[in-house]
Amino acid sequence: WELPQSQISDTVRAILLDILERVE
Repeated sequence: WELPQSQISDTVRAILLDILERVE
């Protein structure tokens, strides 16, 4: 998809945090 690099980083960070919360 086409998004600003900063927004991609924020999205990836949010996804990773969500995964970590599910794993714990």
